[in-house]
Amino acid sequence: FEVSKLDPVDAAAMDERPTRMPLRINARNRIEFQHDLAAEWSRFQRLKEIADQPEQWASYADRPLWIGALRMLGSFLLREIVDSVTAWDVAFETLENQKKTLAADILLDALCLDPLAETFLSARADLLLKNHGRLLDRLLKRFQHIATTPGGGESIVAGALNNDPSFTLYIETQFRTPVVARWPAIARFLRAHRERVAALV
Repeated sequence: FEVSKLDPVDAAAMDERPTRMPLRINARNRIEFQHDLAAEWSRFQRLKEIADQPEQWASYADRPLWIGALRMLGSFLLREIVDSVTAWDVAFETLENQKKTLAADILLDALCLDPLAETFLSARADLLLKNHGRLLDRLLKRFQHIATTPGGGESIVAGALNNDPSFTLYIETQFRTPVVARWPAIARFLRAHRERVAALV
């Protein structure tokens, strides 16, 4: 945001900011975060203020810069209890009922990316597997993308890449390398429920 739009008191505070503050003034006289993680943390703090209003924070789901903060919010909601259920469950049901699918899908991301993912997934096994595994299918499609990185297929089609550089986008979607640390919880969940999952297939 622009320095000229600050109140005089805030502008003075920026001039006197500590050297370790994660904000800087760039060449265009705009204030920006020094690191993406600082920006995500700041956005997450904003989302926590409206954590109990999913209909309000769901509007951020179509803004790419907010996705990381929304996933952090999802992890936060998994640990907040509301009337004997987690705030995650309340928010997810609200978003599903309001057909705010993108925001609900980001909550599914938080479910499988959380450090305690295996516990949280197991607690929601019935939810994920009902309706012929509709939610599990959504979760796994998103997980396949967020738990992998582009790469691995370039050597297979090197000639095609030389002939058509735009082919790279296709290769990135078709050939992906797993981010190994993200897979154990999902793998253990699927193994624990293999009979029910097999029945869906």
